[in-house]
Amino acid sequence: MKRILTLLIITLLLVAPVVVSQPPALRPRIRTMVTLGKGIAVSKEDATDFEIVKLGIAKVRVGLTNESLEMSIGVLWVGEERYKVKDIVVSNDTIEANIYSGDEVVGTIAITSIVKQYETVWAGELEINDKQYNVYILEGARRFRPGELGEGLADYCGRYPMKCVQIAKGIATQYCTPEEAQTESCRKKIVEYCKDHPDDQRCIALKRAYCVLHPEDMRCRMELRKFCALNPADEKCVKFCELHPLACGKKSRAVLARVKERAREMLRRGIQQAREKIRQHRQVGGVAPVPPVPPPEMGQPKGKVG
Repeated sequence: MKRILTLLIITLLLVAPVVVSQPPALRPRIRTMVTLGKGIAVSKEDATDFEIVKLGIAKVRVGLTNESLEMSIGVLWVGEERYKVKDIVVSNDTIEANIYSGDEVVGTIAITSIVKQYETVWAGELEINDKQYNVYILEGARRFRPGELGEGLADYCGRYPMKCVQIAKGIATQYCTPEEAQTESCRKKIVEYCKDHPDDQRCIALKRAYCVLHPEDMRCRMELRKFCALNPADEKCVKFCELHPLACGKKSRAVLARVKERAREMLRRGIQQAREKIRQHRQVGGVAPVPPVPPPEMGQPKGKVG
């Protein structure tokens, strides 16, 4: 699995500059790792007809000559065939997107995440080349790299300077004078310290504070699912446990029924409309991308980047 995840990340970073035309793009940086994983797609007509699938989706920042651009990118393998994933709509626990071969839309994917026993599984539907599958993808393990962690903590400390210094009080006291405590210079020292000492408990607390605000990031889900399984009553786990009650030990019949209904709703959510849009797209010669249809119960999607 580790080798597969590495390959997916490399492919994602190679795909990003291709979608930027002019001026030339610099090396992209990962901002949000939405998901990386490997699983199986089973034909709806024949349970013995299945394909091995690998999926990687990320939000990256690409540096241009005078500015930077953020975009969502993705890559999907179905068997030996590789496809681009575009028109991506991501919420806290759902992903919807169109599948492209070259510039042609050839399918759609709609999946929802379910956390059980420290594992995240994405389950839903895949339609590709006029064939329909039920798809299950086991999310891999991908921790923050030092540079990624530093960028995330810098973002959190920039938005919440008081909370940043309060959580990392001991670091601030050690590296900043009392006059510097609330300055940007002090926050930068905290971030640099945590890049070099990611296992320091104060830095872990900062990372969890950042992750509470970014449940759509698989690195944050990995951080929170183990912590919240042991500390479901912690204030940092309220939102996570609402999204993933099974991960927090809530196994009542009502909770199980709610989780199953959410999964069933994703499977029922209007795949026919997506198929019709694909047919219309083909009829007009693939002129414009087809936006996926957001699930009705989710309201407006969090973000959409072509």
